[in-house]
This record gives sequence, C-alpha cells and structure tokens, in this order.
Amino acid sequence: LGDVYKRQVSDNVENASQLPEVDRADSVTVLVDGARLLDVAARHNARSDVQMILQGLIDGGAISRQPIALVLTKFDEVKHSEHGTRVQADFDALVEHTRKLFGSGAREILSFRIAASPLTEVLQRGYGVYELVQFWLTARPNLASVSVREMVPVRAIGKFKDLAT
Repeated sequence: LGDVYKRQVSDNVENASQLPEVDRADSVTVLVDGARLLDVAARHNARSDVQMILQGLIDGGAISRQPIALVLTKFDEVKHSEHGTRVQADFDALVEHTRKLFGSGAREILSFRIAASPLTEVLQRGYGVYELVQFWLTARPNLASVSVREMVPVRAIGKFKDLAT
C-alpha cells in the first residue's frame, strides 16, 4: 500500500473498507525497509508504521483470514552495517510483537529477509526472494471462508441473458 492509503487506514479504520483488493488477497505482505531501521532517527517510525497499518486493516475488516508476511528489505545493507545486529534484533522484536498483537485465530505471521537488488557484495542478488515467492504461491486461504458475492450488472447491456443457454 502506498503512503496515502497507509495514512488513511491508520487515521480511520473505516477507510480499510475502500481497499477490496486487500480483503480478496490470498496473503498480505508488509515491507519493512532495512535502511530505515538502520537510521536511528527513523527506526521507531518504521516499526510503528507497520503496527498502525496492520491495526487499521484488521480493525477495518480488510484482513481477516490471510496469512501475513513481514519482510525485512535491503538485508544486504543491514548485514553490511555495523548496526546490523541491532536491526535484526529490532526486526525480530517487531515480528514477535506483531504476533502477540495480531496472531490470534488462524492468522499466520511469518518473517522473511530479502536482498532483491543488493548494493553491497555481502549477499547475492535475489537473496531470500525464492522463499518469499514460495510463501505467496502456497498461502491459500480456506475457500470455505471466502465469501463470494453475486455481481449485479449496473448497465442495461449487462442485464441481457444469453438465450442460447
């Protein structure tokens, strides 16, 4: 979700109902910028942003059954930094706190570390991406829990019936 939606959902949970793509998603992935966690001034906001957006989406009913993936991005920069150990501990604490807050019921909260396009030589290109893609491919909700709505055409042409059937 972009910053505009993030602020809208964080400020008013009713705005989550305007995001049907989240409700229909097989899984929800939240990217946690590793570079922001390295920045001492920005790291607290980075962590609270994740909590606020998830709280808004869950309270607004947009996330109900989907597994959630928290993804630490720019992991090569984190590993390369002298503060990398602290950032990894911060991310692990964020994941555990998120599980405590939102892990009730059948919702699964997993964590991933990726370096899709590393700027350093610490990790190879695409580090961790395979595991994340595997999660996306296997994260299927129980189809019995998915509500299917009948589409009612708005335009007159959509209300015509096929006489051949």
